[in-house]
Amino acid sequence: MLPGVALGDPMGIGVRIVEVPKNLVDDPRAQSYIIDNVPPGTTLERRIAVENNTGGTREIKVYPVAAKIDSDGGFSVIDPQTNELSSWTTVNPPVLILENGQEATVNVTVSVPKTATESERYGAILAEVSSGAPTGTGVKVVNRVGIRMYLSVGPGNGPSPDFRIESMTPRKNPNGHHEVLVHVTNTGGRALDLSGQITLTDGPGGLSLPTKEGRGPTLGLTMSGDVLFDMESELPAGPWTAKATITSGLISHDAQAKITFPASGTGETVGTQPSGGTLNWLIWVLGSISAAAIALIVFLLLRTKRLRHPPDTE
Repeated sequence: MLPGVALGDPMGIGVRIVEVPKNLVDDPRAQSYIIDNVPPGTTLERRIAVENNTGGTREIKVYPVAAKIDSDGGFSVIDPQTNELSSWTTVNPPVLILENGQEATVNVTVSVPKTATESERYGAILAEVSSGAPTGTGVKVVNRVGIRMYLSVGPGNGPSPDFRIESMTPRKNPNGHHEVLVHVTNTGGRALDLSGQITLTDGPGGLSLPTKEGRGPTLGLTMSGDVLFDMESELPAGPWTAKATITSGLISHDAQAKITFPASGTGETVGTQPSGGTLNWLIWVLGSISAAAIALIVFLLLRTKRLRHPPDTE
């Protein structure tokens, strides 16, 4: 598995995006990943920083690899295999000699051929450091960190990302903690990296809890998965009003439901729905009422006018 953000590891190397294109500066995913949509025949360039905090001078190799989105919502490199994206990608320089505490910049270039078909590809840029050749019966240790690559090829801004919140499920995990699963389906044309926030209010005795953060899976096209919110303790059963906000990049959707936590296993959920749906329905109802009220007032005014000024008769 390749973790989802710019990383470090026990041997002390790290990687991060140096700069983000102006058109993506507001997208949180672009702060951590190489992500874009380009037409065929485009050359895309990015810069990443590689840092050595291992305690000594190290040789660090930097190279592109293929990646995939797993059915369980993971993002995995499939090195040493290659795919189209990794074959289009070069890094310069490919090898760094860094002293402890030193950082260097690596240029990443993706040359998309004019014959590339429209779709989204996945890859990663890895930085690798090894412990050197083993002595005797020792084992050579290799550590790698990386930055994900999501490249959509197509005209314009490419297919739009989107998702739908399907349900909320309260449950009790084996550690005795209550948690909430928010089930999401990718309904758009791009991969998603899900995260979210949840608040529980209107609990027993009017109890409310602070907002909890949750992290979800990476979802490929048409895939579904759960954003998990660990409440970190056992809570009163409820019912509670659960309000969740799920986000991927610039896309965000809300949902609300009444939930009751179980003593074990899965609990009860009543009425999961997008919170905006209730608001929109209410606005429509109020608008209809207002229109009807206006029509009634106009009717009464006209009727009063007729009564006060009856038509002339011969």
